[in-house]
Amino acid sequence: MTAYALLALLPLPLAAWFGWWLWRLRSRPRRRGRLAAPLPLAQAEQALYQRLCQALPQYAIFSETRLGSFLEVSGADKVWASRRQQELAGLSVDFLICNSQFQVIAAVLLDDVFRIGPDRERVAGLLREAGVPLLRWTSVNPPTVRDIQEAVAEVEMLRALKFTGSDRDGAGATHLAGVAGSRREPRL
Repeated sequence: MTAYALLALLPLPLAAWFGWWLWRLRSRPRRRGRLAAPLPLAQAEQALYQRLCQALPQYAIFSETRLGSFLEVSGADKVWASRRQQELAGLSVDFLICNSQFQVIAAVLLDDVFRIGPDRERVAGLLREAGVPLLRWTSVNPPTVRDIQEAVAEVEMLRALKFTGSDRDGAGATHLAGVAGSRREPRL
């Protein structure tokens, strides 16, 4: 063999090794990150959850509940209803209070510096539209056990009035969401 032929064959083992190295690199499972299990509730949410459970032992308390799981869209226009249901699936309340039959009693929003804005107001508007009472507090001035008990008692009383027919004009649902939400906000 001539010297030129040997020089031409010299890169072949190097190319074969490089090809094998690339194939091995691609066949390895890639680690782009790892899974972790952080706490499902922030510290302020944990404190409010404990107070809700203490104040309302006979109720079921659910955290981080999507609106789509307890609000239902109905209408003749299927496309509109589907879009609206998707919108509900993307929004959530911090806590949902249900009675022993799992009927929704009230939704709870815990506002703080990090969770304010149009999404929170959108949630409040959708709950008002559905007639679901909203209790809204801040992490700076969290409610006491007594505040929680009074707010839920008021919601239950208004709900009972609505279902007994005392609320013939239908204003109870709007009043229910408005009173329970705005009166229970922190007093600064």
